[in-house]
Amino acid sequence: IEILAVLLLGLAALECVPIPVAWSYGEPMAPFLWSAVPAALLGGILVASTRGADRQMRARDGLLVVSAAWILISAFGALPYLLGNHLGLADALFESTSGFTTTGSTVVTNVESLPRSILLWRSMTQWIGGMGIIVLTVAILPYLGIGGMQLFKYEVPGPVKGKLSPRIADTARRLYFIYVSLTAAA
Repeated sequence: IEILAVLLLGLAALECVPIPVAWSYGEPMAPFLWSAVPAALLGGILVASTRGADRQMRARDGLLVVSAAWILISAFGALPYLLGNHLGLADALFESTSGFTTTGSTVVTNVESLPRSILLWRSMTQWIGGMGIIVLTVAILPYLGIGGMQLFKYEVPGPVKGKLSPRIADTARRLYFIYVSLTAAA
């Protein structure tokens, strides 16, 4: 549960990133603010409720965390589309899930008609999904004292036998360094 709390707190922080863009273009900031608040509240409640809890993670716990993470991140990620009245509930969930899973699918017929802040949010979901939200979590797990190999096994598609480095957190850090470097270069 602590892992989900950290993910929700991170998502709440990311949902605040488009606020200055919305302000600078005179677009509504409320959809991002009111998306970040419930994610932060739920994340904070989960952090407070897991203090001193057993941090041993078994294989089925890893599967549960991965499943719950995708559901929660997609649901809370849909809020800016929904609260900004840009998409209905089903379309907002689809767009958010599509972004975080980087499927390349969209329900928006004219992407350029969306406000710049929503376009930024849409791009951010795709950027985050490009590496996988769970890989980010795996990079955080050692600081929480939790092993991340269970999560990695359920997140990585296909038969993968090797790793880039002996420690999964090191692998995640290296991949994110490459990803951020390529983003900065572009």
